[in-house]
Amino acid sequence: METLSFSDRLESLGTVVGVLLVLFALGFLAGQPWGTESSTLALLLKLVGVGLLAALGAFLVRVSRAG
Repeated sequence: METLSFSDRLESLGTVVGVLLVLFALGFLAGQPWGTESSTLALLLKLVGVGLLAALGAFLVRVSRAG
């Protein structure tokens, strides 16, 4: 008897997008955002944004791979 198999294509898409978000966050940190800002508040907002971007990417990978 032949059975149908279902493959979730969105799982791989979610994983790829999540990894890209984490890589973008690491690339932003490697670009030294603290070297060009004269305002401490602007720097803190940028660093918080990078942290949130990395957390969102990691969360997306985790949700995509949970199963």
